[in-house]
Amino acid sequence: MTGQLPPDVVRRGRSGGWAPALRIARRELLRAKGRTLLVLLMVLLPVTGVVALDTLLRTADVRPAESLSRDLGTAQARITQDGAGPVLQSPDGSQQQSSATAAGASPPRVTEPELLAALPAGARLLPVVEGPVAQRVRTTDGRVARVTLVGVDLTDPSRRGPFALRTGRAPSTPDEVAVTASLARFGFPVGSTLRLPGGEPRTVTGTVAQPDSYGYTYAIYGSPAAVGVLGRPASRWYVHGPAVPWSSVQQVNALGGVVLSRAVVEDPPPDDQVPDLSGYTDHTTAALVG
Repeated sequence: MTGQLPPDVVRRGRSGGWAPALRIARRELLRAKGRTLLVLLMVLLPVTGVVALDTLLRTADVRPAESLSRDLGTAQARITQDGAGPVLQSPDGSQQQSSATAAGASPPRVTEPELLAALPAGARLLPVVEGPVAQRVRTTDGRVARVTLVGVDLTDPSRRGPFALRTGRAPSTPDEVAVTASLARFGFPVGSTLRLPGGEPRTVTGTVAQPDSYGYTYAIYGSPAAVGVLGRPASRWYVHGPAVPWSSVQQVNALGGVVLSRAVVEDPPPDDQVPDLSGYTDHTTAALVG
């Protein structure tokens, strides 16, 4: 004889230790349902909270290099100006400081010819002109939406910067505009007619997705003439064409512009070429954080 136990005895022996424990656990679960649920919640809620917080922190901490496609789209760089004279900036543009101007002085706005002279040969600019916020437009049934008017040329697909056409087509004439998807849902779908705050009729030809930095729930896009902001200075420019190196960024800084350059973010300059920002008065504004 080998001394081995029959298979059915082995199976009973292996499961025998668990069976009573499982029966007791089941009995206690049914006997005290409230207490069991409370214990379950005490375990699950902290774990769920920690996981949610970790996920939120990881998604909120977006590195500049990771946000380039969202902030620049097809552009090589974005230029903004706060109107406070020459500036110094960090390579990614997240920190910028300007030298103080004389009391009462009004620094001139940088011009496109000046920017083009500071940028690499072959650079093309897409200016963005933003009108006053909270302009009123009314739907056919009388509802009012407060919108922002944004003058930008969207006709060239190769230089739309961060603006993406979602539906329809880009506006191409002075009587055509595009809108954000939320404004289309509000009452101005593609093919409808809206009236600008001054009463001028415009045909909606498409919907536009905009960068998060703009933050406009309701916005109307079109040429400056189409949206009624002709003559206002540009608030930012998107640079298309060749890459914008750190040397060009510093030349634009001397003109008063702050630059987010794809090339510089992806390949930052050595530390000894980055200015010390601590010795300057900080004139950073929320408009430049975009």
